[in-house]
Amino acid sequence: MTTQNNVILIVDNDEDALEVMGHEFTSRGLEILIAHNGKEALEVIDHHNVAAVVTDISMPFMNGIELSKEIIGNLPVVIVTGCEAQFEDKVVDLCDSYVDKLDLKECLYQATMKAIERHEINKAINAEAAAA
Repeated sequence: MTTQNNVILIVDNDEDALEVMGHEFTSRGLEILIAHNGKEALEVIDHHNVAAVVTDISMPFMNGIELSKEIIGNLPVVIVTGCEAQFEDKVVDLCDSYVDKLDLKECLYQATMKAIERHEINKAINAEAAAA
């Protein structure tokens, strides 16, 4: 991973999904923080330095789409969904990547690392442009 920050925020109201997703990162030496909905996630983001946010779509209080609208551009966002086809048109502009829940073990870690890398490249480009 290119970033010095190794904290991934996972947002889902399903404890089993949190466990599976968490294992994908902790087994690779990354730290995770957990939130159960978008509102909790925003609080975590306000108090912790996270490298990326991995979020489900369907959650109470604030869903993953609403959360993504709040943070896209500031943090890399990976949306995880069990209904990829239903939400694909809604999430493509709101995240850096999205992963079907059926493909978590195969794709989640890699998609998140690529999202972080793209985000860091964009930040560097923007910083260079601002300095010029």
